[in-house]
Amino acid sequence: MRRLAAALLALAVLAPAGEAPAARKKPREIVCFKTTVVKKGKKVRRKVCRPRRAVKAKPKAAPVVAPPPLAGPTAPLSTPAPAAPQAPAAAAPAPFVCESASMWLGATAEDPTGTGARLTLSRQCVRAGRVLVQLRNTDSQDHNLWAESPAGVRTEVVGDLAGLGPAADGAVDVTPGAWRFYCDIWGHESMTRTLTVTPAG
Repeated sequence: MRRLAAALLALAVLAPAGEAPAARKKPREIVCFKTTVVKKGKKVRRKVCRPRRAVKAKPKAAPVVAPPPLAGPTAPLSTPAPAAPQAPAAAAPAPFVCESASMWLGATAEDPTGTGARLTLSRQCVRAGRVLVQLRNTDSQDHNLWAESPAGVRTEVVGDLAGLGPAADGAVDVTPGAWRFYCDIWGHESMTRTLTVTPAG
């Protein structure tokens, strides 16, 4: 008896401190079911029992990670400013018409200061149509009178007129625009005037 107690004490001393006993495996569940087997050429129903098969755990799907937000603050949508009301279009001004309806025009070639002849007109504007022109030459030299249209067409109104002589008449058909009246004699280029012709009204 003493020897048995001594042996047990020796085993207790030799065993490592803090060692836990081996964990026991959990027994598998037994499943029984009936099945048909062929025995000696005959089908026989018998009961079969076997451990339940371990079901493999399905791998967990990776969690869906939302995309990171865009960097920087999101600018608010701007509302377009309402269009400013447009002012009604102003009516086109009526075309200018010469006040006088008279078709007579006076032209004078003169040299009042003795420094050079000049041409003067009795009016600054006439209405479109036939203009009757009277040329007076109070200078000692000969002068004539020509008209040039806005398109550059030249027309002789009064031919050469002797100085200090009687007046001479002529006529010319004018259209709206700026007409140039001048003396066509060489050296008399400074004798020129502009006549405004407005639409007939």
